[in-house]
Amino acid sequence: MDSKPEKKKSIKQEKSDFTKGIKADQLKSLKKKSNELKDKLAKDQLEEKIKLSTKSPTRIITLGVGSIILILTTISFFKNKAHEISGGIDPTTVPRFIAKGELVEVPDINEFPIDLNPVLETYYPSIEANEHIGDGPIQAIQNQKETSKEFKLPVEISDEYGMNFRLIPPGEFLMGSPSSDDRHDDVEYQHLSTIPTPFYVGKHEVTVGQWESVMGNLPYNSTKVKTNPVTGVSLNDCLTFVQMLNRKLKKDAGYRYFVISENEWEYACRAGSEKTYSFGPRIVIDDYAVYRSSTTTHNVEKIGSKLPNAYGLHDMHGNAMEWTRTPFFIYACGPNQYAGISTREAKAADISIKEGSWDIPIYDGEHPENLIHALDKFEVPTRTVGANLDICYHDRNGNKEYDKHEPIWKDHLSQGTLNVYDPDIDTDIVTFAKKIPTGTKGEKETLFYHDKNVNTEWNPGEELWARNNSARKHVNYYVLRGGAFYFTEEECRSAYRARAERQNAPTYAGLRIVIYLNKFIKNN
Repeated sequence: MDSKPEKKKSIKQEKSDFTKGIKADQLKSLKKKSNELKDKLAKDQLEEKIKLSTKSPTRIITLGVGSIILILTTISFFKNKAHEISGGIDPTTVPRFIAKGELVEVPDINEFPIDLNPVLETYYPSIEANEHIGDGPIQAIQNQKETSKEFKLPVEISDEYGMNFRLIPPGEFLMGSPSSDDRHDDVEYQHLSTIPTPFYVGKHEVTVGQWESVMGNLPYNSTKVKTNPVTGVSLNDCLTFVQMLNRKLKKDAGYRYFVISENEWEYACRAGSEKTYSFGPRIVIDDYAVYRSSTTTHNVEKIGSKLPNAYGLHDMHGNAMEWTRTPFFIYACGPNQYAGISTREAKAADISIKEGSWDIPIYDGEHPENLIHALDKFEVPTRTVGANLDICYHDRNGNKEYDKHEPIWKDHLSQGTLNVYDPDIDTDIVTFAKKIPTGTKGEKETLFYHDKNVNTEWNPGEELWARNNSARKHVNYYVLRGGAFYFTEEECRSAYRARAERQNAPTYAGLRIVIYLNKFIKNN
């Protein structure tokens, strides 16, 4: 017969079993001791808490003061860091451009292309005079007004594709950036550039919708939002886009489309400003530019979502980076000017002559007997004017251009035979441990020196360089301007230049186009 399972005892039963056999007075005594132990434990715990909470006032004050100092120090550090980043400028006090300032008065238009419509309700941007932007942008707005009246041109026009354009007045400006600019690059050499006639610049970048309406398709890696700038285009794509626009024009249309040129872009972007940014201090860049940390989408944003510059143009400092039709080269470099790469790179050891480099730094000639490296102490600032009257090189390979490790000598003009090496008269400058044969006929056309004392002859300590013709005529790369959502705010500067081959289509590359009336094209 199966036995019944044993029932589990309750806590009450277990306690009853535990006290079974203990006399009543003993049980009472045990309970009393138990209660005394509980009371003692509670008392000890209470005293410990009181002890912890009643340490000496000095220590409490010290700890408190230390905590306050730490907090204040932390606050001060971050405050100073913010002050440093902002250049000591309070962003709340910086005036911003107002998109809708004075209403534009449309002039009496004579002989204006019928396919281009004046925008009747449009405005001049406005901004109060302030130390951050200077007088340039305010004068630019005034020039825009005067140009509209003088040439009887609307300030804003639109075409059949819904692209709007703003009138840009003629003028001249300092293109590039000063060497005092923290982000200055040697290829941003500051020089005077002239815009001889009025022209129209796209108020916005070309959008996805506009690109599709003209081309009938969309680049595969472009954003798909119709109101965003088209991206992922090459310069070839942009030139094809403009070609398609011009093919659709009537023969007597009176105007043509172009991809914007580099000096047109910077002139339009600066809008009278000579500052790093056309709107003033970088601290307010979020109001004007879409760039990496300013967008939650990590992509381009709708055109015109930021404030305009003085000419009424949007997104010049951000959103898509914009192709120009201009090849990438150092600005306006004369034949006798050093057009070197950056000083930092020029000082680097074992620099190689490669595609994309400029003139060749050689040697400063200070201690020819102690020559350690061909680039030793080469410190010529970019844009230095050179002379080549009394220096010659041995053109070993006969290519009529100075090449690395070809010997150089000073040719004494008052003695011996000109351009021929005579060891008894002429002075070795750079031999590279290889003697120059007596009677060697020298070449000098592409070799220059920094004539520091302006005595038209080479002296020890005057740096040498060789002109690199291939780099000066470099056309493999073209210019991208404007900064982009992909970059940081430092790269949204007015003078910032990027380069790429014209067939490349970076995801951040878009375009802005211009219109020239036919009567002005011959002057450009």
